[in-house]
Amino acid sequence: MKIRLPVLVKEEPKLVYHNEIRYVLKVLNRPLYQARDTDVFLKELENIKYFAGVSNIVQAAGVAVSTNHYMTSSRSDGPLVVTGILLEAYSGGSLRQILLENRVTQYPWKQWPVQIGTALNRFHKAKKTHMDIKSLNVVIDSEGNAVIIDISGIGGTTRSWCSPEIKNESSPFDLPFEQRRLNDVWAYGKLLSKIGLHTGDDPFATTLKQVADCLMNDYCQTRMSLTRAISRLEYIEVQDRLILPATYPFD
Repeated sequence: MKIRLPVLVKEEPKLVYHNEIRYVLKVLNRPLYQARDTDVFLKELENIKYFAGVSNIVQAAGVAVSTNHYMTSSRSDGPLVVTGILLEAYSGGSLRQILLENRVTQYPWKQWPVQIGTALNRFHKAKKTHMDIKSLNVVIDSEGNAVIIDISGIGGTTRSWCSPEIKNESSPFDLPFEQRRLNDVWAYGKLLSKIGLHTGDDPFATTLKQVADCLMNDYCQTRMSLTRAISRLEYIEVQDRLILPATYPFD
């Protein structure tokens, strides 16, 4: 799907409507153009295409186009250029907002750790990294599922969500894949710990904290692997659904 935009648009993502359906529009144009904007935009398009149809990773509905405003002619029927990505809008809002409002237990939150971890593992299997895993970059859809967004992998980092070993790196995106992967794992652990803090005394939260601590080990080489964390969380989630004791033996 394509929608046509006026030439002047904002850079920040915003809600738009097309045929009465709500979408999120991320556009490239901004008053002070930076060359790196194009790299980030194209990388996000590439990753959205790569992960098309993959559960718990943001999906695109189409692209936004406008006339090329660098043309000297004022004709409105000139060639169109892609200026934005039209993304599905997720009605549950961001996980960050849910945490701030202490509404975690109003959702089927016990499925989120496995959903987020499995989606992140898809990145790593493809030799890609997210590099900005945080509560703001996880949204909740209309059925209560967690979805990872902002998936260029090069758009920016948030220092407080970076692992200790890369927190002070000036060019974190230039690091080898393994270091970037371990950073994702650490941030995933922090995300689990944040969720666990808002779930009261639910036994599942105890396991969540144990897994989070193992993922956030200061010594990166001894961190629990992402696949092992997912396996343990899947086990506990199934046990919980079967109303069995939510315990798992840690080595």
